[in-house]
Amino acid sequence: MRKPWDPSSKIYIYIDFSDKNENKRIFDQLLKEKDLIESKLGVKLEWERLEDKRAVRIAVYGEGSVSSDDARMKEIQGWMVEKLLKFKKVFPDFIKKCLG
Repeated sequence: MRKPWDPSSKIYIYIDFSDKNENKRIFDQLLKEKDLIESKLGVKLEWERLEDKRAVRIAVYGEGSVSSDDARMKEIQGWMVEKLLKFKKVFPDFIKKCLG
């Protein structure tokens, strides 16, 4: 798992319903669907249960950051838009399923 201060590009879903147990329950349900979710996204995810925190995070990290040169920043931007659109398409149905 990456440290929060690592210079990287990232797209993530951060789940925080103000109830630690509910957040962990949702995370655990999503984790059961890990292979299917990652298959639909076309990428391996970092499954961050954040045991010492109330919320949970599921992320994909890329190389590069805001300190990258202009050419690399355009690549990062394209990568981020692509991943964000996939997250937006894939995660809602899985989250709704968890919420019943």
